[in-house]
Formats: sequence, C-alpha cells, structure tokens
Amino acid sequence: TMGYSYDKALEYAAQLGDVNAILNSTAPEEKKTKALKAMALQYGAAAEEIKNLSNEELANLVVTKKQEKQVEASTKALKENVEKLAELKKGTSAYKSMMATMAEEINVLGGTEGVVDSSWVEQHLSDIKAMVNGDEAAAERVRIAWSKAWVDSQLSAEGALGKIVDKAELTDDQLKTITDTLYEFKVKGTADFSQIYLALYAAGKSAEEILNALKLIAGTNIIIEYKKDWRR
Repeated sequence: TMGYSYDKALEYAAQLGDVNAILNSTAPEEKKTKALKAMALQYGAAAEEIKNLSNEELANLVVTKKQEKQVEASTKALKENVEKLAELKKGTSAYKSMMATMAEEINVLGGTEGVVDSSWVEQHLSDIKAMVNGDEAAAERVRIAWSKAWVDSQLSAEGALGKIVDKAELTDDQLKTITDTLYEFKVKGTADFSQIYLALYAAGKSAEEILNALKLIAGTNIIIEYKKDWRR
C-alpha cells in the first residue's frame, strides 16, 4: 500500500530481534531473507553459516545466536552480582533487588523468562555461588532444580499446556508421563512428545489445541507421525 515500506518494517522487527514478525510479514521472501541474514550476522553468525539456508532455518539460527549472546552476558553478570551480594546486608531492599536480578539472569541461562524468583535463588544460593566459581557438580544441581521449576511453570494454570492439562481427566500415570517428558526435554533439549499428545487427545482435547501448546514449549513446529494398522 502507498506509504508503507517493507524495508522499514523489517528493519524495525530486526532491531527488536523479532524473527516471528519477519517470518509472518507479508513482505516478499527475498526481503525477509535479507533481514534475517543481517540479524544472524549481527548476533555473531559467520557468513558461511548463513549460506543456502531457508528463512525458517535462518530464523532458528538467529534465535540460537541471540540466546548464546544473552547467556554469555548473563553468566558474566551473575558472577559479578554474586560478588556484590556478599557486600550487601541480608534483608535490605538492595539485597532483595540483587536477588531478583540474579533470578532473572538464571532464567536467561535456562532459556525462559519468569520461571524462578528471588525466593528460589535464596533456596539454592550456596550452589549458585559455587557454580559461578566453576563447580560443575553445583552447576548440574542448579540446572536440575531450574528444570524442575520450569516443568512446574509449564503445567501451572497460567501455562498454555497447563490450561489443557488442568481440564483433562488424566490418570496419575499419564500426568507423570507428561511431567517426565517435559523434564527430559528441558534437560536434554529433545524428547518424544507423542505420549503427551496421545494422553491429551484421548482426554478429548483437540489436535490443534495440543499441538499449539507443545509448539510454544518446543519453540518450533511439532509434527505427529503415525501409522495406521489395517490388520483385523
């Protein structure tokens, strides 16, 4: 339309780091590709990495590189803030504010905002202190504890999947399977979501509703493949 600039709109989306806005834009594909390539380079991708990638692959690369930058910055900030915390008196507003900041930094390291808060940091403070000083065992304990908190957040009433689970009449075994699968996904980065899908589908939830919720968790499209058994 007259007066509308795809270039300006894509440039603004790129500045916000919003790959979905670019992918969902009505701009020509070549303009989307140009914007996504620029974003990937901005976040540290090498020129060789962005060759011959589809726009979806470029978007995934941008997200990965952006997260790497965020993790790097948060790791450094968390170490500095642990040192600053030692100088603050427990219970003061400055101490509480620092704990809240550290919670945000740990959530960045985990890859999801809003999972843990300052009370969680307080509970795991000794391991966090050891973690920033290179203790691998402490780092693993923090990662496991955060992953469990993440699963709880996904199954809470506020989570997209939690809203579905809350209304589904699931057995204890089905609920355990869902919980274990989510935990495996967060710890390993991959998991078989088919059991979650089948449990919720059997409980009367629509395929679209379930897949949309799983897509939000996985950060990518979910494809369910099945084979029909024609034997009688």
